Amino acid sequence: MSWEDELTKRALEFERMLKPLHEFGRHYELQRVVEEQLQRERFVIPSLGEMASEYSRAIEAIDTSIWQKAQMESHSKALEQLAGTHGALAQYFASQQSIGAIAQAQASLEAGWRKQIAAYQEPGPLQAYAAELALKAHSAAIVETGFLAQERLSRVPWESLHDTTQLKAHDLSAARASFTILSEHYSELMRSFGSREDLITMVPPIVSSGPPVEVFTNAGILEALFRPIKQEQSADFEIEASRAIENEIEASLDDLLSALNSDFHRLLQGAKDALRSGNPDRARHITSSLRELFTHVLHTIAPDLEVMEWSSDPTHFHDGRPTRSARVLYVCRRINHGPFTQFMSADVKASLDLINMFQRGTHEIASGFTEGQLRLLVVRTESLLRFLLLTHRASE
Repeated sequence: MSWEDELTKRALEFERMLKPLHEFGRHYELQRVVEEQLQRERFVIPSLGEMASEYSRAIEAIDTSIWQKAQMESHSKALEQLAGTHGALAQYFASQQSIGAIAQAQASLEAGWRKQIAAYQEPGPLQAYAAELALKAHSAAIVETGFLAQERLSRVPWESLHDTTQLKAHDLSAARASFTILSEHYSELMRSFGSREDLITMVPPIVSSGPPVEVFTNAGILEALFRPIKQEQSADFEIEASRAIENEIEASLDDLLSALNSDFHRLLQGAKDALRSGNPDRARHITSSLRELFTHVLHTIAPDLEVMEWSSDPTHFHDGRPTRSARVLYVCRRINHGPFTQFMSADVKASLDLINMFQRGTHEIASGFTEGQLRLLVVRTESLLRFLLLTHRASE
């Protein structure tokens, strides 16, 4: 055998001997890779929860910033609308030179206005000016209540929202969005009175006097929810004016509810009793009572059969029964002023969004709502019920 053949033989033998070593090497390399992968997983998996939390917190911070910016812009828009509307109203009423002449034209006055003017027709030197006095007092109340609402809203600290409330962003967003829509319809409605000199006397007084009160009580909730604990108190005149509005709401609603159904008054009283109690579950009881009361009142003044006789529009019904929106439209059916009906619908939604926000809050933070916040929720609901019932009376 030549040395070439011997070398080839030895090389083949050496390769045969190395083959198991190569297989072992490949196996070892694979095993090492697998082991390293497992090591990485053993290191990564426990940290995934923390990484996910950090990621969620980062995303939440971004979402919060975006949401907060949107809310601040929305808040500014609502304030701008209110300021413009109230400024225009003040100028309109101040420049109204013929308001007395309009009032004296009894034939053009809506029936509710004749009743309101009669309150000023006491024997004496002012009897001849009763109509003018009634209209001017009405106008002054509108402007004053509107500016009070504007002041309340201006104190809502949107720039530090999450420092002043425990409610979740999406709950706040729904309530805030509905208030922005409400302010848009309010602006449209109140500005409409300037489009025609005698328009305000051709519709029931509640059409022009009710909306500012609704915006005022809604703004009160927003202020109470978001105001920091340490903040300068309102001016004395503002506190006094606010108390007068709230007292008038309560007194008139008592009579309206008692006339409608005495059980409704007891339901409202139950919510007020819960407010004054020390029951840790009072927030849940109050919100449930208020929602139930609203539903009973609306269904009483807009019952199924009457709404069905009034409308055949399929969009007004769901599962064979009138929708909430259809019932509200029915309540406004005889007030021939479109902006008012739109405002009323937006007002009901804004109020219910507030109640819903409180109800969800009772599940999330139990008794985290203060007595002041709950009291203003009661006032807000009372104001809405009074507005609905006075509109219902004007439509009869």
